[in-house]
Amino acid sequence: MNQESSIRLTQLYQTYRFLWDPKDKGHHNRMKRGDAWKEMNEIMQHPVAVLKAKIKTLMGSYRSERSRKNKTRVTGSGSEGVYESKWFAYKYLHFLSDKDNPRETVTTETAESETHSGTEVSTEPT
Repeated sequence: MNQESSIRLTQLYQTYRFLWDPKDKGHHNRMKRGDAWKEMNEIMQHPVAVLKAKIKTLMGSYRSERSRKNKTRVTGSGSEGVYESKWFAYKYLHFLSDKDNPRETVTTETAESETHSGTEVSTEPT
């Protein structure tokens, strides 16, 4: 697959958020994901296995490039010291940059002061 096809594949892949974003509600629906790959197969005219393999290698390369860039961004270094990727697909896969960020959590615990609401508890026998 040439660079132009790879770019087209990444743009197409981006439109199916549930394929790449584990936070998407459709991510765990195998039938929905399978249908999306079949649609991409029809558009790209490549077998699904080839498309999946290409996306896997592109995503691996993107992670490597992103990691390399993040390692050069240390506190105190100037902007001229930060690595800038020259890889052709880097900017097309940038939509994946927050894919692995954790979701916001909901705290179910209450603060100890709220639990006791100001009431003193005596431990001495009465």
